[in-house]
Amino acid sequence: MGRHRGGTKGRVIRAVLTAALLFFVCTGLANTEITFKVLPAYEFVEVTRVVDGDTIKVILDGSQETVRLVGVDTAESVHPNHSKNTLEGVTASNYTKKQLEGKRVLLVFSEPKQDFFGRYLAYVYLVDTSSYPAKLICFNWMLIENGYSDIYTKYKFSFKEEFAESF
Repeated sequence: MGRHRGGTKGRVIRAVLTAALLFFVCTGLANTEITFKVLPAYEFVEVTRVVDGDTIKVILDGSQETVRLVGVDTAESVHPNHSKNTLEGVTASNYTKKQLEGKRVLLVFSEPKQDFFGRYLAYVYLVDTSSYPAKLICFNWMLIENGYSDIYTKYKFSFKEEFAESF
């Protein structure tokens, strides 16, 4: 029987997530040649609010910041020009709210780290601790896989080829 030590579970989860990130960074190529993608910094945050299907608010370094999900483009739901808002956008926004709002997630920042509007650009990972080892689930990918978003190909992003190859 093990003794309960405060914070041990958090350290174990962080260690598993770090190992998982290293696993995801490594991409196999033909002839077993391996290349490494350099991923920028990552941060555990709480999602305080969902703005729309592909934009969230989080607490980062003690202040509320806006994060734009990389590689996805959901339909509009809160555009100032209300005629651009669609039922698909509202549906995507509601899905994102259900999945993320009030939860702790892992942000893996893109490069550049921020866009022209000052929003952070990131992949959002949910942590599934229902099995051992814990699994990271890329929410950006979930939006595409479940039909709430198209792949946003206008700009480069780290996993653009992987997203595109799957569809």
